[in-house]
Amino acid sequence: MKNKLQLLFIILYAGILVGCQIARNDGDPYGPGKNDVETWARRPLYGEIRFRVVSETTGKPIADATLQVSGLSIDALSNASDQDGWIVIRQFARGITYRGKRPPPPSFTFSAPRYRSRTYSVEDLLSGTDYDPYSSDNLPTTTIENEVGEEIELPIYEFTVRLQPGD
Repeated sequence: MKNKLQLLFIILYAGILVGCQIARNDGDPYGPGKNDVETWARRPLYGEIRFRVVSETTGKPIADATLQVSGLSIDALSNASDQDGWIVIRQFARGITYRGKRPPPPSFTFSAPRYRSRTYSVEDLLSGTDYDPYSSDNLPTTTIENEVGEEIELPIYEFTVRLQPGD
């Protein structure tokens, strides 16, 4: 009887250990896995982000172009570009906490009637600029009033987006 009880205890203990190991390594987004991390990561482009959307062939502004952003929490000041081709958004979040695999990188997809859609990564946008996506040093600023009436100063990033004519 004593041997049976010891054997049952060993089997039960081994089962618990194996079960814990399976739970740790299955990639469950709600629990830590082998390669999972919980961290606070900085988000790029904190502040006001201005995009001037132009035709790649003529350089003229494109009115009514739209922007879809993924991977960032943004406040869109305009849903479509104005007559001068400007779309303005603001990003107030400086970081993100996540568990599991790293969140997908931010992307910016621009569309307009009679033009091909184009998606930019942060790296694509920064190409050819001196911008540091995580620093506002040496950037112009704008002052806005937040929802509780406090004035906050935001750095301004400006980018030119070129769309190709399409079908």
